[in-house]
Amino acid sequence: MARRDWFRGLETKIGIFVALIIAAIAIGWGWNYGLRHEQIYEQEARQGYSDQSENGCYQIAQPQMQGSSVGQASKISCTPSEEAKQENDNRRNYADLVAQRSSALWAKIMGIAALIGMGLSLLGVVLVATTFRETRKANDLSAKFQRARIKVTLKIIDHADVISYSAGIEVENIGASVATDVYVRFDIFDEPPDSPMVTDMQSYKHTIKQGDKILVSATSPTINRFDEAFFAGYAIYNTVFGGPHYSYFCLRLSIVPNRPGIVGPSRAGIPEIPSHWPTDT
Repeated sequence: MARRDWFRGLETKIGIFVALIIAAIAIGWGWNYGLRHEQIYEQEARQGYSDQSENGCYQIAQPQMQGSSVGQASKISCTPSEEAKQENDNRRNYADLVAQRSSALWAKIMGIAALIGMGLSLLGVVLVATTFRETRKANDLSAKFQRARIKVTLKIIDHADVISYSAGIEVENIGASVATDVYVRFDIFDEPPDSPMVTDMQSYKHTIKQGDKILVSATSPTINRFDEAFFAGYAIYNTVFGGPHYSYFCLRLSIVPNRPGIVGPSRAGIPEIPSHWPTDT
């Protein structure tokens, strides 16, 4: 399990590293692209301004004759003040054009950067969700192996007269931690009941440590009253990892071969849980 956790951590670290590399490449490319195109815009503006300056400053004289076209009009050179004004206007127009194109360029780059940032954020959310999910799986797996587990058996108590016996419900903690608030609900049936929930008798609550057994209930001495009867029900308990948990049982009290040192028939609880019953939790 530790090795699997190590690989899960490595996958997350690789994902973060790749995301940082992508972000760095995107930022560097966007910055370089913007600066390069700003230089292109400035060169185009200077070239346009230079071409305009070489053409000089002219005004179109009004045609003297009625019916003459604009193409037949003559060009008159500007005065120095008019030429300076037009030069300033041209310089301002080209500067505004460069600023507008640069603003549009950087807005486009920022939009692309925002989309990349959203993608990286989504990747981060996925990585975090993956980490939480795998951590939860690891915790659930740890709880599965380290929690308490209750097993219910039928304990047969042979009395001194050798003939009579008592049948008791014994609860054992076969898990890896303490079980708390343990109690058993059960009843005695001639046949296995349709459900383990059809019970009338209930034991007291107990706390059972790992590996311990507790006899929670026992019948009065009898000779053969409960032979081939079914002790069925369920145990409810909590663990350090939460609860409640359920352990179901259906035990047939059967006569078994004589045990060494015991005179007369011996008895034991044989598990016969119906297949349609719920499983332990």
